[in-house]
Amino acid sequence: MRIFLLFMLCTCLLACSGAPVSSEECGFSELSRPESIPDSWIVYTNHAFCFFGPPGLKELPFHSEDSFAGVFEVQDFRIVFDYGWFSDNSFEGHFALKEDVVIDGRQAQFAFYEKLSTMNPTTLVSAVYIPKIRSKEEEEAPIALSFNVYYKDLRLKDEIEQLIFSLRLSGADW
Repeated sequence: MRIFLLFMLCTCLLACSGAPVSSEECGFSELSRPESIPDSWIVYTNHAFCFFGPPGLKELPFHSEDSFAGVFEVQDFRIVFDYGWFSDNSFEGHFALKEDVVIDGRQAQFAFYEKLSTMNPTTLVSAVYIPKIRSKEEEEAPIALSFNVYYKDLRLKDEIEQLIFSLRLSGADW
């Protein structure tokens, strides 16, 4: 009985931890694979969004007080997201190559910039801010998503942008 309970607990944790599962299991319509996405990439999903990414992408523990936020990481890059009322749309004060785009049928802002730091080497950032996931009439602020990908190798830029543009949103509460 203990082994069964342990197995069930592990299964539940994996299902909710950003592990690859089908988009239908999490309430999304079918996520079709764009031709530009590498064949080896898989779908990662949570209750708020899903996207294509390379195998091995791990969700790291993260705590947020007023929104659904988190971190996914693989050797070559790190994704930091914030889904909620107060998601950051400042792109850390950088505005290089900022442009209006459409992601999953929603208006968004995309930016690419270099984040300079005295403690770390230059980090490249490809980021998107989706200001209105959904908004109920009684809410003061709409739910938004900031989704930032940090990396060091410029050769990854095209793949990172494909990952970002594969985002599909559920519009769910956090």
